[in-house]
Amino acid sequence: MDGEVVYYFLYDIGALLDIENVRKLDSILREKLDMSLIEIKKSAPKYVKFPKYLCFKFEDRDVLTNRGRVHLRTNIKLFPVGVISYEIRIEFSDKRFEYLSSYYTIKIIENNDEIPMERYIEKIHKEVLQAVKENIIEPYGIEVEPETHTIFCIRKISREELKKLNQRNIASLLANDKEIRKLSDDIIKDRTKYSYSYYHEDLIVIDWDSAIIVEPSGKYDDILFTIELANLQLLELRTYDKYFDTILTKAYDDVEKFFSQRNIFKSPRKIIEELSKTKIDLTRVTDYISNISKFFGDWYLARIYRMASERFYLSQWEERVNSKMEILNSLYLILNQENTNKKLFILELLIVIFFLIDIILIILSDYLKI
Repeated sequence: MDGEVVYYFLYDIGALLDIENVRKLDSILREKLDMSLIEIKKSAPKYVKFPKYLCFKFEDRDVLTNRGRVHLRTNIKLFPVGVISYEIRIEFSDKRFEYLSSYYTIKIIENNDEIPMERYIEKIHKEVLQAVKENIIEPYGIEVEPETHTIFCIRKISREELKKLNQRNIASLLANDKEIRKLSDDIIKDRTKYSYSYYHEDLIVIDWDSAIIVEPSGKYDDILFTIELANLQLLELRTYDKYFDTILTKAYDDVEKFFSQRNIFKSPRKIIEELSKTKIDLTRVTDYISNISKFFGDWYLARIYRMASERFYLSQWEERVNSKMEILNSLYLILNQENTNKKLFILELLIVIFFLIDIILIILSDYLKI
């Protein structure tokens, strides 16, 4: 069995990224800068384009691991929405199916130290953040755990190994559970629920944090990128769900403080301006997130995206974010109406005052005549 294991680590940096003016990353990491788009391998409408991103492709290298010496490729993608994605590819050849699960715990050996993949990526991520700090714009200061996904890509498989590609063995690999015979039918069904084939000899199965791709042609970069984008959406929905919690907590406090003061001359204009700016910023980013799915038409990759979307519960996350956006809108409308009411009250008060002044002047005028 020949192929590769692809690891994805996606980080939200708590800000947006200006990818049009990245200058230092290539010099600091000593890698070649490459602006690129993924080539679509299956049939698709000509108008279909993936989101723009900046890609750094590292030189291939052989590294020593706890699983022996491996061929490793590292790619970094910068997305304007403020996501940095790390893609690690490790080749394997002449491996048995049951050996693949060992790649979950692979460690890179440097100076006699075994470094887990998470630590290896974290080190690179710190260097990248330092390099792009001048390109970070509109920070919002939210930190969430990165999204990770492990994908087993099989290009060549023997007949003997092909027989092992049954639901039970696939479920065992995706769940990283070696107790194959003990797996219940429910677990097997759940782990292999989201699967699809384009030809008889290919197969895709997507799980929550892992997937398997069988593609004899070896052309599956578009599939990988589709799954990566679904992970990006999940990461951003998680991030902005947390961001909304922070914004709403502050908004509740501001609104409660405003109404508790009972000052008819105090305007909520400052709070309204803050909420309005927040609404605009959040709408722009959430539109970017939701628009990712519009890059997929009714064709092969659309099915892959829908599977990933359902597996990651993206619609449920989107509902959570949208419901909090509605609450923010409600607070904005309440304050806006209160501001309007206060303006009308002050206007009516001024009219009454001017009316009283007019009456007083008339009375004084009559009195002076007497």
